[in-house]
Amino acid sequence: MQNAALSQIDFNLLLVLDQLLRHGSVTAAADAAGVTQSAMSRSLARLRAIFNDPLFVRSGNRMVPTARTEGLRAPLKQVLGQINAMLAPVAFNPQQACGHFRLAVTSNAICSLLPEALIRLEQQAPGLTLEVSGWNPSTLQDIGDNGADLAFGVAPAAPPGVFQRLVFRDEFACAVRQGHPLLEHGGLTFANYCSWPHAELSMGSDMRGRIDDALAASGRQRRVGLLTPQFWVALEVVSRTDLIITAPAHLLSHYQPHMGFVILPAPGIRLPALSYSLFWHARHQHDLRHAWIRRSLCELFRERMGEKAVDAVEVMAG
Repeated sequence: MQNAALSQIDFNLLLVLDQLLRHGSVTAAADAAGVTQSAMSRSLARLRAIFNDPLFVRSGNRMVPTARTEGLRAPLKQVLGQINAMLAPVAFNPQQACGHFRLAVTSNAICSLLPEALIRLEQQAPGLTLEVSGWNPSTLQDIGDNGADLAFGVAPAAPPGVFQRLVFRDEFACAVRQGHPLLEHGGLTFANYCSWPHAELSMGSDMRGRIDDALAASGRQRRVGLLTPQFWVALEVVSRTDLIITAPAHLLSHYQPHMGFVILPAPGIRLPALSYSLFWHARHQHDLRHAWIRRSLCELFRERMGEKAVDAVEVMAG
C-alpha cells in the first residue's frame, strides 16, 4: 500500500473490495452494490493504486484475487465487522451497567426521597457505584464537568447548556410540636408567625431566602432561633421545643408519623411554589445509562408524590 493518509482514503472502497472478493466479477459486484459496472471498475482502479497491486487478475471467465488480496480478506472482514458493530443500535441493560455516577440532591430531599431511589437503583443496576452529594450554590454551574452527573432540587432556572425536567411541584407548610402554645391561642397567624422563633437550614438550600424575601415584601421579618445543616435535626428540635419550621409540605408529611408534630398552613404569606426538577448537562442527553437513571428517578418520584407529580418534557436552557 502506498503511504497515503487515512483522511485521503474513501472507506466506501472497503465495501467495494468486499463485494469483489465475494463475487469475483466486476459485473456481479456492481449489481450487488447497486452501482454501474463502470463505477465499480473505477473503484477497482483506485484500490489498485492505493495498494499498488493488481488485486484481481483474470483466469478464464473469472477474476481471481492475488496473494496481496488474499492477505486482505481476514483483516477486511474484521474491520467491516467492527464498523457494523459501532454503527449498530446500542441496547442498555441495567443489570450489566457499571461505572461511577454522581448525584447531587438538595438537602431537604436527601432523607425523604433519596433512600428509596438509591435502593431501587441498587437493585436494578447493582454494578453502578453511586456517589451522593448535597446541593450547593455552584451545583448547576459545575454539572457535567467536575461536578455531579445529575442534580435534583429547586432552582429558578438552569444555566445555558443544561437540561431541566420538572418532576413535581410542592408548597410550603409550617410545623409546631404537639401542645405548642400557638395551638391553644387561635393557631398560627401572620403576627405570631413572625413573633415566635424559627428553625432553619444553614446550607444546601435556598428555602430560607425564599421565606425571608416573602416576609420582607410584606414589611415583616422573623427571628431564627436555630440554624442547622440537617433537616431531620431541625425537625427533632421543633418537635420538642416551641420553635416553628417552614418547609416543603411533602417533607413535613414524610416525617410527621415519626416525630408527631402538627402541620399547619403558612399563614397569610405569599410564598412561592416549589418546583423540583432534575438537571443534567447536554453532553449526557443521549447517554443510555444516564437516560435510564433519569427515567427511573422520575418514575419513583412521581409514584411518591401522586397528584403533585408533573408530566413535563426535557428542556435545555439557551
